Amino acid sequence: MLPALLALACTSEPADSAAQPGDTADSAAPEACGEVDATGMNGDTWTASGLIPASGINAFASADGNFPVFVSSHATGVWRQDAPDASWTRLILSITHTVADLGLSVDDPDLVYRSAGGALDVSYDQGDHWASRTLGQPAPDTMITAVYAIAVAPWDASTVMVVMSDGQTKVSTDEGETFEDGAKLPNLMMDMGGDPQNTHAWRLLAPSSDHGRAVFTDGMALWTSDDFGESWDPRFSAPVGGHSLQRDPADPTHLVIGGNDGLAESFDEGNTWVTGGAGPSLQLVAYDPTGAFLAAASSDTLYTSEDGGTTYSSQPFDWLNASALFVDAEARILLAWDEGIVATTDRGATWAAADDGVYDPGVAVVSPHPTCDATLFAGSRCSGGLFRSVDGGASWHHIDHYFHYVMNVFYDPFDETHVWAVSDDSLLESTDGGKTFDETLTQFHFHGFAIDPTNPDHLLLGSVSTGGLGDDQARVYVSWDAGATWEDSSNGLPAEDVSLHTISFWPGNPDVVLAGTYKGGDASHQSGSGVGMFRSADGGSTWSAVDLAATDIAWITEVPDGLVAATEDGLWRSVDEGLSWVEVTGGPEGILLGADFVGDIGLVLARDGNIWRTDDGGGTWFRHDTPMQWNGTSWLAQVAISASASVAWVTVFDNGVWRIEL
Repeated sequence: MLPALLALACTSEPADSAAQPGDTADSAAPEACGEVDATGMNGDTWTASGLIPASGINAFASADGNFPVFVSSHATGVWRQDAPDASWTRLILSITHTVADLGLSVDDPDLVYRSAGGALDVSYDQGDHWASRTLGQPAPDTMITAVYAIAVAPWDASTVMVVMSDGQTKVSTDEGETFEDGAKLPNLMMDMGGDPQNTHAWRLLAPSSDHGRAVFTDGMALWTSDDFGESWDPRFSAPVGGHSLQRDPADPTHLVIGGNDGLAESFDEGNTWVTGGAGPSLQLVAYDPTGAFLAAASSDTLYTSEDGGTTYSSQPFDWLNASALFVDAEARILLAWDEGIVATTDRGATWAAADDGVYDPGVAVVSPHPTCDATLFAGSRCSGGLFRSVDGGASWHHIDHYFHYVMNVFYDPFDETHVWAVSDDSLLESTDGGKTFDETLTQFHFHGFAIDPTNPDHLLLGSVSTGGLGDDQARVYVSWDAGATWEDSSNGLPAEDVSLHTISFWPGNPDVVLAGTYKGGDASHQSGSGVGMFRSADGGSTWSAVDLAATDIAWITEVPDGLVAATEDGLWRSVDEGLSWVEVTGGPEGILLGADFVGDIGLVLARDGNIWRTDDGGGTWFRHDTPMQWNGTSWLAQVAISASASVAWVTVFDNGVWRIEL
């Protein structure tokens, strides 16, 4: 029987943390302005910056504990490693927006299943190519009925069971081509206020034989089924680390699961459970393929046993938000955390990065510091989160806070430690330079944001009227007390389903504000159409339409004598407080996605892949070389220039962050 991990039979000395690659957020993001690491940069071409770490990893999987090993993230996709220490190969898949589970079987190691939101992705060649099986559908309470857990029969890889986010069990015997509904499990976790995207909660174990027992937990209770999902029997209700539910490879009737009180065991396949008393709260457990070696993880400690659980050793670690654990046939332990994957071969005494090739390609936002060239933020999509660099983008560190879709980041012009972040479900605030954030407003999907350059207490915030957190129309909200309270300030704005996308105070006259609308047909701003630009002459209290031919205003930014607007119909400029706008000729044209100016130097990003540059405030323009592997199909992109105009960055969704010396 496994003892409680509180009373360890063998405890090792703490590892030397100075040798670890995983520093805390505070030590990784110093207050002082650092130096730009210009390695590989030049003034002729855009070069890829340091890779954004892949977060949101939900699962490791292998057919039999040997290679290949797969890793899946709901935010960044799926990768495969074909040999120890080999680089991971990215297997191009759509972002799931929900938990991304994996399913494999020893019966056919080439067949791989992966949950992808409302679909089940299936590969017949170890992930090189995929087919999608639609299973889910929109649901008012959860936004989408998604595949949350997968289990594949070890005796027949064509037999797969899934549990949907609403608790519905489905079973296929033809590789996911068709499914039959089984019993519907109570959605206990959501009924009790749990997070439906909790990556630690859902776990489904397939029967060990065609007459065996399936086991499922959603993190709040555990059920078993002896008829492959046609009916389920509740076994207990208690908070557990769902991803810690494991079947002993040496004994299929022996199950283990971690929880708030350590590790619990069942020796009758889930009928009864035994705990050893109080112990550490365990979220992750993994066996090696033989069942002789077991690893378990709490929030800050790795526990290992080389005798099947009779005795343990332990080592502390500082990997923030550990989310998945895997032990291969050589007892190498892989651990996923906020900034990728690390590995240990000495039971946690030392760790090394093990995620070469694993990265977040979904970055679409970049925001540099107003005075320090080395510091900037990059924001990702689908829970990928917010990242901070203090060396000009050569390396990145994940902010330890949940962000769904980052829309933008803004610095307070009066206090550089005061930072605002806008996301598709909240407005967040930081008072320590962006190391930590707190939600200040969680009502709607927001996008546009502006800080009065003469009064930091005066804020304007734009909403989006589509998606699960959409407002009833695109609105402007105003705060006169630095975000403590907000009130609707949409008088004069049309009741349209669009995004109030970009807001800018007129330079030198904060009474004048310009607000641009944009595509609002979906939460990713890739469908629908905006309804043009609006102007306020009273600080954002009332609005009137601007006479402008363009309807989709992606970005409004300051230039030496006024403002420019990047639109779906070229670049437009105003020098009379936004009363009239003139199209800029001889330069940026077509659909534009972003623009930034620092003094006379300006960059404009076009959807056709061109990046336009001016060094004289927009009088003349030339096209920058753009070697990015971007075919101009993304609507999610941004360009930004450093405070001294010495470095520039561009982000394009699915292509990462690129930079150049100016």
